Amino acid sequence: MSQLYYAVLTGRALQLASVANLPDWAVAFDSPHINWTAPPFPDAVLEPLLLPYNQSSGTLGAHNYSASSGVDTARYWPINHFSRVPLDPTIDEFFWDTDLTTQPEGHADVPYVMFASNRGRTYRLWENRYHRTVLRQWGMRASDAFRCGFHFLLRPNQATQAAMAAMAARMSQTETLKIGIHIRVGDGVFKGGAKDPSLQDYQHFFDCAQQIEDERRAPKESVIWYLISDSPALRRQALEKWPRKVLTDTDAEPVHVDCQRFPQRGCGSIDAAFRTAVAELMTFSSADYHVVTHDSGFGMLGAWLSEGERHIYSVRRGVHRNCGRWNYDPLDKMATTWAGI
Repeated sequence: MSQLYYAVLTGRALQLASVANLPDWAVAFDSPHINWTAPPFPDAVLEPLLLPYNQSSGTLGAHNYSASSGVDTARYWPINHFSRVPLDPTIDEFFWDTDLTTQPEGHADVPYVMFASNRGRTYRLWENRYHRTVLRQWGMRASDAFRCGFHFLLRPNQATQAAMAAMAARMSQTETLKIGIHIRVGDGVFKGGAKDPSLQDYQHFFDCAQQIEDERRAPKESVIWYLISDSPALRRQALEKWPRKVLTDTDAEPVHVDCQRFPQRGCGSIDAAFRTAVAELMTFSSADYHVVTHDSGFGMLGAWLSEGERHIYSVRRGVHRNCGRWNYDPLDKMATTWAGI
């Protein structure tokens, strides 16, 4: 979404390009308002965007086209916002305190800006002194920007809607308190032979949900805990312990998006896995309250797609927290937590 607002503020069209083994966006989404499909780009143009962020901390100018690449730099120029650290002052500065119409610096007039990032800063744009007046004239608030941009760009396609139909029907029930729980166990679950996690080690996520339920549930109101996790074993254990209120897909087999590095199921199922992930993300967004893993972006995306400003509780693995009525995490704080928004 940060790239969408960069494009709009600089008068550019937006195209979404997939690289390497990443699935194309059209696998799971339709484009309801603009055509964001991208033409094939030369491999040399995409090459600097393929460098994994865990090997290349740092941002602007870190991976510009070399003279030997053969890329026409009067036509293409990259912007890279990759970082290993949750808080990167360079990325904050770019969205918070930079006139985006001057970027990329020295190359702002190139026809194609190849923008790759693993950090979002949509929220921070509303504080940018060069653009805040225009942004506010659009009638959106910072808290709405991510959700509005997402629904402008993306709509689950028919296949994704079919994948989410059963869970979405349950989550649309009235007179039901719906609490979304996202637990990110870690990349180890994608490695063959890895030991199943223990539910006891993640009890504090459910304790948080229970406190929300105790303080927010209306008399005679039913409750759903909608659980998403990268661990099928954890889903099964939770459903076994709380069969009357846990709603989760125990048939789902999550696949790491870097399917070559974690080839437990290989890349042949990546498209179906992407649709399943999108279906769970959209269903998760329909919860009333969200308990999310602090150091993961997936659950945070679903939470930010939900309306309201007092519904997110970020939980660190292994750390108990107070999830009372007034102990929610403010959006201003969550906007730059981990991957950011």
